[in-house]
Amino acid sequence: MSSENPIKLSSSELLYYDVACSLHNFVEQANKALNLPDSRLYAFPEIDMHNHPARSGLIHPDGRYGFAFSYTKSTRGSAFLGFDFGKGRGGELEADYPLVPWSDIGPKDPIILQLQTSGDIEALGYFNSIRWEKILTNYAVWWSIQNGFRKAFLVPASMNPYQEVSASDWGKIRYNGTAKKCGFKKINGIYVKSLV
Repeated sequence: MSSENPIKLSSSELLYYDVACSLHNFVEQANKALNLPDSRLYAFPEIDMHNHPARSGLIHPDGRYGFAFSYTKSTRGSAFLGFDFGKGRGGELEADYPLVPWSDIGPKDPIILQLQTSGDIEALGYFNSIRWEKILTNYAVWWSIQNGFRKAFLVPASMNPYQEVSASDWGKIRYNGTAKKCGFKKINGIYVKSLV
């Protein structure tokens, strides 16, 4: 059997599939080790998107990839971290996030764009009690290290294109506070973490 690419996927489609497979494998291992009985970790995109919390219509991912917690006691709760790479979506990210210093970010550097929850009061209370932002950010960092990335970026609240995030105290706590707690340093206005 030939090891060639029989479906003739483009290099960007192959990268997308490789990242999706890597995220899926990482999440399978993480769920075995995760000691949170009321939630389940997912990768985005999932190999099998059936029942994925980010597809519920409650969260619209900004990046092509991410991690999500679903609250297993309720079907109406999810916490999501969305990320992409420096030149993700063929330049669309630069248009969506115009304040980000894109020239500082390499085309294969992961950048965390989105930290968002959605759900009922019970689910949101649960996510806040486990400090979901820090957990998902650390998972994104660990996945990046496992896959040989040299640094990761996180968009601060001030560079977020959504007014309800950039102009709010909770946006600063969620984005800036999480970055600091997870060891990111602010360089040229954006949070950066060395992974080597």
